[in-house]
Amino acid sequence: MAYIGNVVTVLETCTTTKQKYGLYNYTDTPDITKNELASQVKAKLKGKEGVGPTVHYWLGIILDCTADLVTKITGKNLPVSPIRVKKFTLSPTFKSTKASLENFQAPFLLKWGVERTLQSRFIRSGPKKEVF
Repeated sequence: MAYIGNVVTVLETCTTTKQKYGLYNYTDTPDITKNELASQVKAKLKGKEGVGPTVHYWLGIILDCTADLVTKITGKNLPVSPIRVKKFTLSPTFKSTKASLENFQAPFLLKWGVERTLQSRFIRSGPKKEVF
């Protein structure tokens, strides 16, 4: 995960470096876990602490396969699917090569970027806009 302000800074740094060619995989560090992210979003948007209810992976897959069956029978799309559960349970951490980019320092913390994104996308975008 990366905050757009940091990505812009990486691109600016790439254009000013003396290195002619480079291939970079940029991610913000330190990483935040899915639970930390969910907790931050819930606190900001709902004013409540914690992650909320959780289920074991195997139960989630069973429920989502059941939802897929209901979708096939009724033709009505549901907001859950086994693919979404599998994507959500994958590790959110990636290796970054930003250390090889000379003189780069990320100007924003990832948690601050999440906060700012929530503000601009969901909170300040209008009181009548549906959040979820």
